[in-house]
Amino acid sequence: TGSIVSILGLIKKDDPNGGPPDRPDPQFKNWQAGIERWLASHALPQPVVPEDFDDIHTPEKQPRLGFPVFENAESGFASVDDVTVSIQSAFPLREILLFVNDELAGSKTAPILGTAVNFPLERPLAPGEYSIRASAYDAVGNRVSAEKRIIVTP
Repeated sequence: TGSIVSILGLIKKDDPNGGPPDRPDPQFKNWQAGIERWLASHALPQPVVPEDFDDIHTPEKQPRLGFPVFENAESGFASVDDVTVSIQSAFPLREILLFVNDELAGSKTAPILGTAVNFPLERPLAPGEYSIRASAYDAVGNRVSAEKRIIVTP
């Protein structure tokens, strides 16, 4: 871990997106003195590096998503006006997002109950090829996405 310093020692006020300054801002010493006084009177806990095995964020406990209607489709679909996402999750889900061609088409937030979520589309998909992607976030910070390409036929 590094020491705690004023931002005036880390950036150039005239170029905040550039590299660190060659010399700190002239006000750095004044700001830094205040920070050091505050730190001396407020003990901060020392970070502890975990030593235990993380059994929560494992592949087996990641949410699993699927598109049951699209799974066994060899040819195109005549009409798609909603998308159902199947869910298996070891932990409660916080959110599920649905994207069609990388544009957000729907979202559901907790509580998410059951083993599937249906997303009605704003309008049926016109004939063409589409990328359907669902992303899920569970209560312990696991995140997963599933994607399927589909064709809507005339």
